[in-house]
This record gives sequence, structure tokens and C-alpha cells, in this order.
Amino acid sequence: MLPVLYQRRDSASLAVTVLVMAGLFSMAHLKPRVLAPPVLEKGMEIRMFEAPQVEVPAPPEAPRQVVRPERQVARPEQVRQAPTTSPQAIVATPSGALPYQAPAPASAPVATTAAPAVQPAPARPAPNGNELYVAKVKSYVLSRKRYPTGREASLVKPVGTVRAWVLLDRKGDVQEVGMERSGDSIILDSEALRLLRSGSYPAFPEDAFPGQSTHRFYFDLEYKRGGDS
Repeated sequence: MLPVLYQRRDSASLAVTVLVMAGLFSMAHLKPRVLAPPVLEKGMEIRMFEAPQVEVPAPPEAPRQVVRPERQVARPEQVRQAPTTSPQAIVATPSGALPYQAPAPASAPVATTAAPAVQPAPARPAPNGNELYVAKVKSYVLSRKRYPTGREASLVKPVGTVRAWVLLDRKGDVQEVGMERSGDSIILDSEALRLLRSGSYPAFPEDAFPGQSTHRFYFDLEYKRGGDS
């Protein structure tokens, strides 16, 4: 087969040349092909989504600073002292006349607070006849009170307080004696009753216990060891 082709090489080259020329001719006369837009399939829908916009919060406003005007304090040297006028101001007069002296301004009256009056202490009422007679009888009994004597009292030496009473008539005579509270000692109780029974009491004044024929007087007789109370 190769020898055949070699023999016909001129015819083959001519045929190739013709084909190339025909191709070039056809390409020169062809119209440019306009590409049609792609046909979308039925039911297909293309949506364009915009990117979501993120709101950036605005920075907080700085608080407004209220500037207060500084209070100006007057310095001691800036304080103007009001001119002082003497109590007696001299008024200018025409030439040849004596200067006139203005009267001094009257000073305001000074309020004085009066000290509160000291109220005198109420006078103590004078003791009545009852009080005077009771004080006299009590003084008389206490002036005669002695610590009991005797061998037994000197050995035991009792102490205590006896509450005893004496009943007197208006002449001062003893009608009865008794004991309301013992002194925890027979020696002291006997001495207290003997003291009240043996007394010589003054008569009642007219203003002492009026309307009473007798009156009972009570005494607290205290006895200490080895002596008077």
C-alpha cells in the first residue's frame, strides 16, 4: 500500500490543498454566531439575597460637665471698709459762722432681763399643843433612861430595843404601862416598864389633846451593852 501512495503523492497533495482552500473560503463567508442566552429551565427561580446589614450601636455620649462659676471670695485687702463717722459730725457752714456739731445718734435701749424674784420659803407652822407636849414627855423619859444595874445584868450584858407605852391622864398621873415589842431580854423589858411607871409627868396643857381625859404615849427605848443608848 505504501508504494501506491508514494506514486500518487502528487494527487494527494493537490487534494489536501483544495480542502484547505475550501475550508478557508467557507470560514471567510460564515456569519459570526451569536450565542443565545442560556434557557432557564421551567420552574427555576434565581433570587439575589443581599447581605444582612448589622447595626453598629453608636458610642454613648459622654456626660456633659456642668461648669459652675467659681465663687469669688473677696480678699481682706479687697474689702472696702465703710467710712466710720464720729458720733459728732461737723457740718460745714458759710464762712464767718461757727461750725455746727450734729447731735450724736441715740443708742438703742438695752433690754434688761429682771432676775426672778426669790420666793421666800413658806413659813413652817408653829407646833400645836399636842406636838409640844409629846416632845416634852419624850425628852423627860429619855433623860431618865439608864442601862439596868444588878449582878445579872453585869454578867449577861443584854442589848436591844424595847417598844413600850404609858397611859397618862390630864394631870400627868400614870394610869397604865405596857410593852408592844420585847427587847429579847427579860432584864431590858423590866427596866423599860419600871422607867415609864416611876415617872412624874407634867399635866396636859389646855391646847393638848382637847376632849381627851387620857392619852397613850409610845417610846422606843434602846439599850446598849454597858451604858446608856
